[in-house]
Amino acid sequence: MVKISINVDDDNAEVLFDMKDVQAREAIEALEAAIKKLSTDSGIKGDKGDKGDPGPQGVKGDKGDSGAPGEKGATGSVGAIGAAGPKGEAGPAGAKGVTGIAGAIGAAGPKGDAGPQGIKGDKGDLGPVGTKGATGVTGATGAAGPKGDAGPQGINGDKGDPGPAGTKGVTGAVGPQGLKGDKGDPGSVGTTGATGGTGPKGDMGPQGLKGDKGDQGPAGPAGSSNGGTSGSDYFIELSKWGITQGSMGKPPYTTGQWAIAYNNLLGFNNALKYAKDNGRGKIVVPTGIYSFCYTNINGGAEAYAMQNTPIKLFDYQTLDLNGSQFEVMFDSINKNPYDKSPATTPAWKLAGKLIELTNCIHSHVINGKIIGDIPNRSFSDGGRGFNSEYGTEQTYGIYLDRGSKFCSFENLDVSMFMGDGITMGSYPLSTLSSNIIQSPKMLPGYVDDTGTTIARDGAYVSAKFKLIRGVHKEIQMRTGGGYTRIPNIKNTWFEYLFFDEAGKIVGRKKAIYLQNTMVPYNAFTMAVQLLNETPGLADLTINYSITMPQTQFVTIKNCEIHDNHRGGISGGADFTTIEKSKIYHNGMDSSIGVPVFPDTTRYQINFEDSYCNFLNIIDCHFFSGFHSVLAGVYNVRIENCLFQGLNGPIIYNNSSTVIKGNTFDDCNGFGLMPSMEYQRRTIHFTDNIVNTKVCGFNAVGHANTFVKVSNNTFNVDSITVVGNIEFKGNSVKALSGETWNEYIQSSINCKVCEGNIFENFGGNNYYRFFASKKKDSDSIMKNNIFRNIAFNSVNINNDTEFKECEFYNCTIRVPVSDKTLNSSLTFEKCLLQDTQIDVGGVYVNDKSIEGIVQKVIFEDSKVIFTKDYKKGVLVTIGDNISSNGIVAPRSYEVEFIDGEFTNQVVTSNTRIMAYAAGVTGDYPQLKKVKIEDTTLRIADISKFNFIADESNSNPNSSVIIKNAKFRGFDEIKPTKNVKTEVYVTPLTKLM
Repeated sequence: MVKISINVDDDNAEVLFDMKDVQAREAIEALEAAIKKLSTDSGIKGDKGDKGDPGPQGVKGDKGDSGAPGEKGATGSVGAIGAAGPKGEAGPAGAKGVTGIAGAIGAAGPKGDAGPQGIKGDKGDLGPVGTKGATGVTGATGAAGPKGDAGPQGINGDKGDPGPAGTKGVTGAVGPQGLKGDKGDPGSVGTTGATGGTGPKGDMGPQGLKGDKGDQGPAGPAGSSNGGTSGSDYFIELSKWGITQGSMGKPPYTTGQWAIAYNNLLGFNNALKYAKDNGRGKIVVPTGIYSFCYTNINGGAEAYAMQNTPIKLFDYQTLDLNGSQFEVMFDSINKNPYDKSPATTPAWKLAGKLIELTNCIHSHVINGKIIGDIPNRSFSDGGRGFNSEYGTEQTYGIYLDRGSKFCSFENLDVSMFMGDGITMGSYPLSTLSSNIIQSPKMLPGYVDDTGTTIARDGAYVSAKFKLIRGVHKEIQMRTGGGYTRIPNIKNTWFEYLFFDEAGKIVGRKKAIYLQNTMVPYNAFTMAVQLLNETPGLADLTINYSITMPQTQFVTIKNCEIHDNHRGGISGGADFTTIEKSKIYHNGMDSSIGVPVFPDTTRYQINFEDSYCNFLNIIDCHFFSGFHSVLAGVYNVRIENCLFQGLNGPIIYNNSSTVIKGNTFDDCNGFGLMPSMEYQRRTIHFTDNIVNTKVCGFNAVGHANTFVKVSNNTFNVDSITVVGNIEFKGNSVKALSGETWNEYIQSSINCKVCEGNIFENFGGNNYYRFFASKKKDSDSIMKNNIFRNIAFNSVNINNDTEFKECEFYNCTIRVPVSDKTLNSSLTFEKCLLQDTQIDVGGVYVNDKSIEGIVQKVIFEDSKVIFTKDYKKGVLVTIGDNISSNGIVAPRSYEVEFIDGEFTNQVVTSNTRIMAYAAGVTGDYPQLKKVKIEDTTLRIADISKFNFIADESNSNPNSSVIIKNAKFRGFDEIKPTKNVKTEVYVTPLTKLM
């Protein structure tokens, strides 16, 4: 049931509608009767109401003749066109044909008398939509009467979802027009009804009361227009803003061409301002080519002082290039009219940026191509250093800074700028209130919960600094210049202290560098407190600032960034995401043969010089360049990217790095730069594939850096893993196999080497691979598999060991750091199959070292010679000094303890110990083999010796076997000039 009350000069009329039961004619008659009771005088005009939301559009019929214009109200349902709902918030709908208060407009008839205007009613609740009634009989056309007062407007309610379209009835007489409301936002487009017959034009009904402004309704569905924009879009009117399409080509340019480029800058900025002022969030550029120029309006002599005129976005704007191409005009020789620098400043020094987002929130640039100044430069000044056109880097495609947040750049192709295609500064808002504390002097003491400063070793606290309530809501510790200068704080965690106006502690919050922290609502001042610093200092000053948050949350997606002079993307925005983009050939010759930037800091992405909290790089392709990613970022994640033909990521000062699921072709995995003295770093390199000749990870000298390299596949000719690195679960295969003969050695000498597979670093090159660990150190070298590896001796330890490792077809040299001391190589719980150990190589031609011992020890290990083993010896001796060369002989020893030795060779002679092939002379060196609690399986004992049968062996050489188990033979074959002793439990001597 819907009730309408009308009051004019205290005359009242009420009409009740039951939309379910009343037919259209009855509704009209009831309304006419109510109107006749009212004064014919004009009703009191209501105050202008707030802007209302649009009501639903009625069903569409054939277009009737237009009625006499009245004050614009909510459009009723159109007869032939379809009944239009009231403008503004939807009022109660009457029966169909009189839809709501407004009935359907019939066929054009003579203009009827206008009814009286109702007085303004209070806003009521939205009534239910009535069902469609039967269409009334069309009345005879009446003579046009005077304009009546407007009838009451329907109640303004919240905008609901569009209701279903009613079925079309016979065209009824014209009902009263609804009340006039302020223009609302476009509502949903109604469905098109069947075309009705044309009826005579009815009298205009009274205008309804003005309703209050309602909430904005949801956007209607997209229309079927051909290339238009939505209601909230602004399609730039080029002529209105003096914007001209077209490319200006190569220099020199005419004054008129410069004017076009400059006016295009002004025109776009005026269009963006117009869109902002009129609530248009998306600004669409008519597709075409547009030329622009840099400016130096204030006449600065150097780049940092030049006042540019970029295209500048506002908050909540999207600049849609719509497939357009933006070009920069540039002349290296002739200054443009908008470069006001002194005559002594050459034209090539003009700096600038094309598009700028400063202190922007939710602003975006999408869908187009942006080409910089490089194609139009001459590079003819003759210089080659930084102070030349070769060394210029101060032009940028897109520039973002000063507290901007939640901005993005998508579907762009940006190239040919001297600095970067896209650059982001890390600074907060450029206001006095953004900076709270700047590198304060800190005094000894600890502030307790009462606000009292007491003595505590290593504690220092700053003075109190004023906070601005309502402004300083969120703070972070930054470095003063925004560059890679992590504060050199011994303890990563520090405290913020907050005080009220009386000096009472109202909050103390732990934080770390660049962490965002909320300020208590009642804080009046604040201080910073450091703990665990060097005690006893008179004061402490560390470079840091406490500011409002810096630039944050920037996304670069589906972009091509390429052929820029120094780099592709540089930045420092906290929480930057770069995804699904091609970033390539930056820092090179721009693909047109221009000079290369005169420095090695040439990159695809550089976050080294503008420090930020988090950088996330996903699904990107890097190729054709020098550096790929320079990550001076507190936290960085690089995932699912492809790197080809350039350097891998370089890690600078940071806290955490994750490099996961990437492929590196002809590219190193990552490089490690020094960090701040006290900064702890954690780096995870996992699930990557590396295909390159030389790959290295060096964490030596980084005491607070932990690197974990795990579950990767390396196809490399050389790999280096040294320092505080955990190397686990990796597969490492030689890229060139046995054919690679370059003198570049792999070296595995890290904190943990566990669960890896190394293959094919063998062949004819002896200097290919080193892996070991110092015996009894806290490092781990275990559970690795080595196949076809030629181990070289890296002289870093005298006593080395392997645990739980497997060796197949390997050659292993015993490492020796100091050859004046004894040395050993121990295998514990290992398997060695067809593998040879080399000792004594460091003493070739050496007559100065006497009496040392080199020992190879097998503990709980298995040694197997398969039937195909060709080397024939387990331990070979490379010492060739004759008996008159030294006084005290050197000694070479092999020990088997609690293990197994299996020899399946039957076609040639085999032995445990012998001189290396080709070594001749008179050798006094001692040779000893000791076997204890070990199982010996020998297929043909007649072709086996523990020590080679040498006529010139030292007479004190010996073989001692204790409590061994013989399998395949019954007794030991004696060795010439070697004492052989065999014992069984209880140590009964057999030989």
